Amino acid sequence: MRIPLIVTLEANAPEVAPFPALDSSARLRRIHSDGDHVTMIKLDKIGCLDSFGGRMDTVFGFDEPSKQQWEVTFTSSRIMFWHPMTVGIFGNKPKLKSGKATGGHLYYDSIGGLSAGYMNGNIPFLSCTCLRQDGTMSHIYMQSDISTLEKVVKECHLRISSHLESAGFSDNDEIRQKWASFPDSIWKQKDADVRVVVPYAKLFEVANRRV
Repeated sequence: MRIPLIVTLEANAPEVAPFPALDSSARLRRIHSDGDHVTMIKLDKIGCLDSFGGRMDTVFGFDEPSKQQWEVTFTSSRIMFWHPMTVGIFGNKPKLKSGKATGGHLYYDSIGGLSAGYMNGNIPFLSCTCLRQDGTMSHIYMQSDISTLEKVVKECHLRISSHLESAGFSDNDEIRQKWASFPDSIWKQKDADVRVVVPYAKLFEVANRRV
């Protein structure tokens, strides 16, 4: 069974693919590969969609706005998502639970594409896409005001580009050119999403379950 990339996590939980570790305070625990240069940006909303065979399903998302914002943290090796509240057994209303939080992460070498545009015609979004082991495409989307999302896409593009220098670029020049111009081409038209493939020579699939 495939599990969403954003889930409820417990304090002191170790890193188990595809999820990050939490410390004793239910905060994200950094690891050696994260490095010392870390950037955190707060966003209004984050959700997760899965697409397979032309069908798109929402697999995570709070049913109503939370009073607290999401924290999106960029490190040298990954992007991490964290929120102090979790969802209940019935419905997805955000609630505070002692010793628990909501979180997820994506290593840069598993992010196969980025997309940006407007949901419902007027809500700007940025999405990171990865390939799961069963062939499903999972998308973590982020929503906030344009100025905040511009900071996110700039940081995301910079971090992935830096990782590409060591991981290896694709030989496809057209894909590389589109990747380079992505941050300057988005949110120009409200009726057109912009998608780009990350030009990795090799992309790593994300596990379907805790392993």
